Amino acid sequence: MTTIVYWGGMGILSLVSLGVMGISGVSTPYQIDQPYSIYAMTFGEYYLLTVLCGYIASLLAASVTMLIAAKMRSANVAVCVPFFLFCVMPFIGRAFSAFLTFFKLTPDMLLNVIECAKDPNIFQIGNFVFRQIPCVLLLYFVISIILLPFVYRNYHRYGLK
Repeated sequence: MTTIVYWGGMGILSLVSLGVMGISGVSTPYQIDQPYSIYAMTFGEYYLLTVLCGYIASLLAASVTMLIAAKMRSANVAVCVPFFLFCVMPFIGRAFSAFLTFFKLTPDMLLNVIECAKDPNIFQIGNFVFRQIPCVLLLYFVISIILLPFVYRNYHRYGLK
């Protein structure tokens, strides 16, 4: 249901936005607007990246919410967790500037891809060097997919009782 609602909403938004503004600037390099960006992409690719990151964020929020609702048998608590992940974490990250590197890899960055592309954030763990957007994109996509069997198993048990 998350997939249907997200892609339906994004389809309508895209049709209206691109219908009104047009698509003539789709092949314009992003560096014209942000010269210090480390991502070599066009505005069209940037739009697709933003849509993809939003979809992964919605999958993650749905997976976490369903898992918590199944475990705690309470939708009230489960709804608060995505709100914390995507709305409260940015404020905590700004308050604790000592942990700034950690908060640049939290799930709320999926919804803040515009700011992530502006800042050249490169991380290193041992000999492995990676950029912020691909890391966040891959990490939370894998987490949301890994959570789905646990959600299914918990709802399956809940339905049998």
